Amino acid sequence: MQNKFNSRGQITIFIILAIVIVIGIIAYFYLYQAPTVAPTPEYAATYIEQCTKDVITAGLDKVLAGGGAVNPELYTVYGGVSYHELCYQYNYYDPCVNQHPMLMEYAQSELKNNTEGKIAECFSNYISELEDQGYDVQEGNLNYSIKIVSDKVLVSIKKKLDVKKESSASFDDFSFEISSPIYGLIEMARRVINSEAEICSFDERNVLTLYPQYSIDPPQTSGEKSKLYIVEHRNSGKQFKFAVRGCVVPPQI
Repeated sequence: MQNKFNSRGQITIFIILAIVIVIGIIAYFYLYQAPTVAPTPEYAATYIEQCTKDVITAGLDKVLAGGGAVNPELYTVYGGVSYHELCYQYNYYDPCVNQHPMLMEYAQSELKNNTEGKIAECFSNYISELEDQGYDVQEGNLNYSIKIVSDKVLVSIKKKLDVKKESSASFDDFSFEISSPIYGLIEMARRVINSEAEICSFDERNVLTLYPQYSIDPPQTSGEKSKLYIVEHRNSGKQFKFAVRGCVVPPQI
């Protein structure tokens, strides 16, 4: 009889201990909050890279949507969407004229011009937060450039930062690269434009056989008789949209 009571007592103790442990674990995860890491010199590269990558990513989306331009001046609208006229002819019958023969360089310039001010803000915000913590920060000029190459964008960011408090740290290179299909999308768009300018049409079958990673839908036609092209990179789903207007036949009277 005594052994039976002892066994019951041990079981009760184990149950109570288990309940206490479970409650303790729940309370720990409920009450615990991970410490927030304040900007410090040690995290300069990480802080600046994350900020600037977000800026470049947003800029790339704008350039792709604008057919190489952030705010295209020559465009047609279809279904509430603006299409940049990359090859255009106002007159009837005549083939379109390539508006941006150096389209890759033009897109690079648009991307850089759209993002340079925001890149500078990444640095100014970071420096302000350091100074609020009592750091003395000396900064140099910003040297910023972009290069669109196959499958990625090379971002060169050079800026001297000297940070002092109890100790000192110096930084001068915040460059990185970011994956993007924009190079291939622009190359495909150039093939379309060159063909439209030469023979007033584009046959996508042979091109897509050589480059199956892309798709080109049969173009829609806007009210201004512009052909609306959408080139898509299949894996990423990124699109490059643009329009061409040429060899237009006047309406019959």
